[in-house]
Parts: sequence; C-alpha cells; structure tokens
Amino acid sequence: MKKIILAVAAIFVMATATQAQDSFSKGSLVGTIGVGFGATYGVPISGALDWSVVNLWDDKSNLGLGVIVGLGLGSDHTWCLVGGRASLHYQFVDKLDTYLGLTLGYLVTGESGFGWDAYLGARYYFWDNIGLFAELGAGWSNVTLGVSFKF
Repeated sequence: MKKIILAVAAIFVMATATQAQDSFSKGSLVGTIGVGFGATYGVPISGALDWSVVNLWDDKSNLGLGVIVGLGLGSDHTWCLVGGRASLHYQFVDKLDTYLGLTLGYLVTGESGFGWDAYLGARYYFWDNIGLFAELGAGWSNVTLGVSFKF
C-alpha cells in the first residue's frame, strides 16, 4: 500500500512540476486586495487592478498598467487615494510574478494633493486564478500583503 501511495504522489508531483503557468502574460488582468503595515497615518486598505499591456524583451517580461484605490484608517487621521500604476514584470519561475513599479495618485486628506509611491512586489499563485501578494513600498505603506485574483 505504501508503494502505491508513493507512486501516486510521485506522479502528482511530476505532473504539477512540469505544468507551466504564465503568472502575468500579455492581456492578463489581475485584481488585488491588500492591507498595509508601517504607514505614517493609520492602516491602509487598498484595491488595485493591473493589466498586462505588452510583452517586452521576451514572453516572461511585460509592462503592466493599472489603477489603485486606497483608504487609510487611523485614530486621528483618515485619507483616501485614487491613482494610476505602471509596472515592469518578470516571471523567473512558474506561478511567481515579480515586479517593480510606480504609482501616481491624488491623496485626499487634511492637506490634499498629488503623491507618488515606488514599489517592489511579488504574486504567487497557489491556484490558477488565486494567489497571495506582497509589496514593499516607499510611499503610502512600507509593506502591503493581500490576495490576488486573475480574471
């Protein structure tokens, strides 16, 4: 019985290891919902949509454009962000989308105005259309963690 279980497990591992999955190829649309940590004002909650516009130097690299909406909730300070995103993506391994990008947005607070955020991120897909993401940012939140959905 142990040999049968080991054989089935080995076949399963080989089948899933050889199945390639593009994590963010041309035409892909990905939505994210995340919570930020290390922000100056409160806890940011954000939602974003990223669309892969064009492949760059090969099939694993591309340019993404998107939008982001965020809400920062604090005890004495609340803010809202609406902006656009541009990102460069590269898929080093199957199911992993790595990227860096820039956000330009309008921040509504006591002192409203335009702002920017540079970020470095990764999305890992545990299933075909659902994964987890992490972003390190230099603007609104130091770290954002959340869930990704491919449409």
